[in-house]
Amino acid sequence: TAAGAVAVVILLPLRLARAGGWRGTRLSLGGNSVTDVFTGRVYSGSELLLVDLLDTLPVALLAPTDSVEAAA
Repeated sequence: TAAGAVAVVILLPLRLARAGGWRGTRLSLGGNSVTDVFTGRVYSGSELLLVDLLDTLPVALLAPTDSVEAAA
């Protein structure tokens, strides 16, 4: 995520739900801080649970927090 933005999208959400959901699936952040451009939520650390990331919307656009702050 340090090089640019990352888009996360749920494809076939009903099938995913029937199969038991994300089951602890994680997205590696590499220790960087990122901001979801759609919700404004900031995430940091080495990993992010997809169930937490996509609990509000079925999509997320993660951008390095420093670039989001610079654009504001």
